Amino acid sequence: MALPPKYVRFVVVNNNYSTDVQVTGTFQSGHTETLALPQGASARIEHEHDQGSYTTVDAVTNVTVTSHEGAVLASHDFSSDGGVKTFEMTIGRDADGNAHLEITQN
Repeated sequence: MALPPKYVRFVVVNNNYSTDVQVTGTFQSGHTETLALPQGASARIEHEHDQGSYTTVDAVTNVTVTSHEGAVLASHDFSSDGGVKTFEMTIGRDADGNAHLEITQN
């Protein structure tokens, strides 16, 4: 009997930080993708492998947000305890001006 799938399909990242940031997604295969995310913008971190007649999902394992200077503002490891999961990750600032990360499961 086959077990049901158990992975994180994608993470939506919202930039509510006061400046543009860099977002790096790391996937189960070890593949990474980095993109610039302007202030106020959102991006979907997701990767698929083309297998010819079908595609397979490369599960998201980590998302790291850095400043343009390279300082890590936030990083989070993702996993699924069962089923296919999606998450929303919002980077902003707290009352003291420090980076604040909020993560919700969709």
